[in-house]
Order: sequence, then C-alpha cells, then structure tokens
Amino acid sequence: MGLASLGSGSKGNGTVVALGSKVFLIDCGFNLKQTERRLARIGLSGGDLHGILISHEHSDHIAGVAALAHKYAIPVYASYGTLKHDLRGVAGIPFDGDQPFEIDDVTINPVCVPHDAREPTQFVLSDGVESIGVLSDLGCVTSHVVEQYKNCTHALIEANHDSMMLSRGSYPQRLKQRVGADYGHLNNDQAHQLLQHIAHPDLHVVIGHVSEQNNAPEILQRTLQPLHNSLAALHYATQAEGFGWLGQQPIKRQISFGEVPPSVQTKQTLETLMAQYGGKAVLALSDVAVDQTLAQHLRVQGLPSLRIVQQGKIVDQIDGPADEAQLRTLLDTLTQSSTDILQGQLDQVLASGDYDTAVAMLQQSMNEEPNNQGFRVELADVLILKGDLDDARTVLASIPDDTPERERPQHRLEFVEEAAGYASVAEIDEQLVADPDNLELKYQKCVGLTVTRDYESALNLAMDILRSDREFRDDIGRLTMVRIFPLLGKGSDIAAAYRRKMFNFMH
Repeated sequence: MGLASLGSGSKGNGTVVALGSKVFLIDCGFNLKQTERRLARIGLSGGDLHGILISHEHSDHIAGVAALAHKYAIPVYASYGTLKHDLRGVAGIPFDGDQPFEIDDVTINPVCVPHDAREPTQFVLSDGVESIGVLSDLGCVTSHVVEQYKNCTHALIEANHDSMMLSRGSYPQRLKQRVGADYGHLNNDQAHQLLQHIAHPDLHVVIGHVSEQNNAPEILQRTLQPLHNSLAALHYATQAEGFGWLGQQPIKRQISFGEVPPSVQTKQTLETLMAQYGGKAVLALSDVAVDQTLAQHLRVQGLPSLRIVQQGKIVDQIDGPADEAQLRTLLDTLTQSSTDILQGQLDQVLASGDYDTAVAMLQQSMNEEPNNQGFRVELADVLILKGDLDDARTVLASIPDDTPERERPQHRLEFVEEAAGYASVAEIDEQLVADPDNLELKYQKCVGLTVTRDYESALNLAMDILRSDREFRDDIGRLTMVRIFPLLGKGSDIAAAYRRKMFNFMH
C-alpha cells in the first residue's frame, strides 16, 4: 500500500492511493502535462491508474480530470451532484455519499462533508488491513467525519489557514467569510481538534491543502507540535511538490547478469509472480557488470542473488537459483498478514467440512494474537457454519461494530435465524409451481439458498424480486443482495457481476 501527493493547495490537488491490487488518483487539479510530470516523479504514468475519484467540482480538484481520463481511458467516479457539473465529455460513474462500494479488493467509502459544493465527499479506502483516508475541503469537524476516519492507518488531513492570517490578509471580505465558514476550509486549530479525535500510535498523517497566502509553516507546525507523540508520523504536503510515497512497500531486488541462464530464469519467474501480487512488492533489477559497487555492498555471493528490502532494511536474501515455490513462500511471508495466512489454511480445512479443526485453529490463533479481531470474525463465521449459533452469538458480541468484515458473520447469522421460520427450499419450490409469481415465496427461497451457500442462485432470485417490485417489503430485493455480497468475500466475480446488474437496473 502507499499514499503520495502530486501537489496540494488552491492551485491544484491530486492524491495517489495504492491499495490492494489497485492504484487510484483522488482529484486532478493540474493540466495534462503537469499531471503526467508529477505522476512520473513518483514512478507512475496515467496508464497505471485504475480509477479517478472526484471529491467535488471545484476547479482545483477537477481541472485535469477530463484530459487524463480521455487519454488513458480511466474510469471516473463521483457523486451524483458532482456529475451534474460539466466534466467535458466524461460520463462518470455515480455513487451515493456515505454508501461504500467495492472495486475488486478495495472498499471505497465516500464520506459526505460540509463544503460549498453540489454534493462533496472525501474518501476512505480500505483493503481490510490498511485504511487510507483523504480529507480536505471541509469547513468544520463533525462527529460523522471523526467516526469515518478514526480507524485510518494513513491520512491526508487539511489545515488550510491560520484564522488570524486570513482575517488580516488581502482576500476580499466575501472570500474571507467563505473560506472561514462552516462550509469552507479547516483552519489550523480545527485540524488540531480533528487529529486529537482520530490520533493513534499507528496513524501516519500528512497535512495538506495548506494556503500559501493565509498560513505559514512555522505557525502550522507550532499548532500541531503537541500531537507528535500521539502519531506514528506527521508530514507536510506542498503545492509544488506534494509528497513522496508513504507506507510499507516490500521491494525485491535481484542482482544478476543477463548472460547467466539461472538469472534469466529467476528474472522471468519473478516478473510473473509480481503481477500476481498486485503491487504489494516491487521488482528492481541490477546488473553486477554495471553496479559493481552495489554488488559488493550487498555481499553478492552467487548469481542470481536476491535481496529483500522492507522499510529500508534487508530482511532476507537468496544467493543462487530459486524455484517458484521458494520465491512464493518468501513473498507470502512479507506481503501477507497473519490473518491472510490463516485464511488460506482455513479455506483448505473448510473445503473438507472439518469445522472442528477450523475452530481449533482459530482459537489457537486468538490465544497467540488476542487483539486480532480478524480471527474473531472468522471464528464467528465458522461457528455459524458448524451450527453452534449460541457460541457464534457470544463471539459476535465481543467484536467491535466497526471491525472490518464483521458484517459477514452477522449477516450469515441473520439469514440462518430467518430461515428457521420458513419451509425448506424443496417445499417452497413445490409451492412456487402453483404460484410462480409469489414474491414472498421467492424471498423465502432466496433466504434458504443463502443458508446453503448457493449464493449465485440466491442473488438471481433477489434480483428478480428487485426487478418485479421495489416496494415489496421496502425494497427487500436490493437489501438482500447487499446483505449477501459480504458472504462471497472480497474479489468475488459473482458479487461483482450482480453489483453491476443491480447498479444498471437502479440507475
């Protein structure tokens, strides 16, 4: 994962978020030439972007969106209100504020904020492990904003102006009132107030959208100085340079010579693997015939030679040929969390129906990492699959409501409890033969299919109900689809397909 800025301020904004297998640009307030130059500065091009997220329609946030999107065929996402603005031929994909949506393995939460635009949002992006927030262009700190950003691991936060400098500055009175109002921009004290609410030892903060006319680095830094001990790090973005990459990004460096066959084979294997790890690791190549000093510094003993660099330190190495299995094991150790590794083992056990072993594995993992809520989520889910509903309820009650993926076992339990009051799927099928248009029977069958994990058939029925009558049970077709999606897990092709069907029907 990573967070970088192309530039931040009233002359143009652009923030890059790399998360999961995707890279997103949040806002683009620079012309095409400037944007390409600034992307190159952080090692990217327009072709590396999987989407542009627009926060609102002000020119310092959208000036370059159309040109960049057209040239590189990048999808653009914005709120319905923002898309009412002329984006110069960019159709845009609309979203609802405060309604999270998924793009492959990344969940995007568009957070509604108080600002003088049509329907402004800011963004929190998460892959289930890391959570990156971008928050600028809001006039006041609300409890809703605090709630949405309190679990971020990295965040760009606005500190636009010093109130005294703004009041004494050269801006016209109307502009001063607009900037300082509740629908304007955060001042230094408000930024400090916000950070007090969301600060924690693992939070990396970048201060952005700092006014060049109405703020001063020494004033801003003095205001925020008391927060240093509460944060992992505090950085400052500039209008001219933005800031470079923040966040952990394992780098695999191979020291090799192109004429050595094992080096060529290892290079090809690594290039194939890199594509599968979706940006979690970067392959850098160096030729010992050219970089002899580097080879000596890294104490290369044979070719090919691999050095694993993480957070600026060599954490592992291989001297000599390595097969795909060795390389994959090495990469998994660096790029997967303990939850990811356990999930892979769990999937194999659950596929065989051995729920007792799965429960034992999870309980052991919880003993080793008692603060890992991800293990509790998995345990609750397995207990439901096993049929131990009382134990599942107890575990669920111990999991904080804002824990990622908690909704998966919660929804599964709700479906199981609801299905207990209905006939079996086979019995409902018999009733549907006589009354094929009965939406209540279709809904009950949908619940039963969900409990038996026939998710595709369940989604197909829910979609049928949605198309037939949105007023039936207060739009139960759509709501049921939304409840089923988390059960399929992140990156599900079935979930993605039915999200598109639902979205196309509704819009």
